[in-house]
Amino acid sequence: GLSMYYGSAAGGHGHYDRLNIELYANGRSLMPDLGYPDQWGAKAANFHKNSTAHYLVQIDESGQQTMARGRLHYVADLDVAQVAEASAEPAYPGVAHLYRRTTALVDVSDDDFYVVDIFRVKGGRTHDWLFHGPPQAGIEVDGVKLSGPREGTLAGAGLAVGQEHAS
Repeated sequence: GLSMYYGSAAGGHGHYDRLNIELYANGRSLMPDLGYPDQWGAKAANFHKNSTAHYLVQIDESGQQTMARGRLHYVADLDVAQVAEASAEPAYPGVAHLYRRTTALVDVSDDDFYVVDIFRVKGGRTHDWLFHGPPQAGIEVDGVKLSGPREGTLAGAGLAVGQEHAS
């Protein structure tokens, strides 16, 4: 199953996560939302309230600015694929002229599938596609070799995870 969140946070609880996706297969979450890493203490609040905890595009190295409702454009249930498209320009007011995601879960067989993810963004200077999968143990993909982590973090090659940088 593949889900995409585009709705409103009007229920009193919400994250800056419009157009976040999550993928479930083989009895587990393959793209877990990082949620609330309580062991991080006070830093946890800064992380889960920021867009970097989710699977989406961040504009100009800043999290989404509002929790405003996005807009569903369509859902299609086809013979070999399920497709959805939504947009959420209000997440970056005055910056995003286009903030739209199209996802498809494509069946290859009864047991196999792949995901197509197209995220279109206009506005701002820098667009970072944020992706963080589950631990690598137990995941096997024929013909694909995953590289090790790069030095540093998105904040910079010289910055370790959890290290704060001067703005």
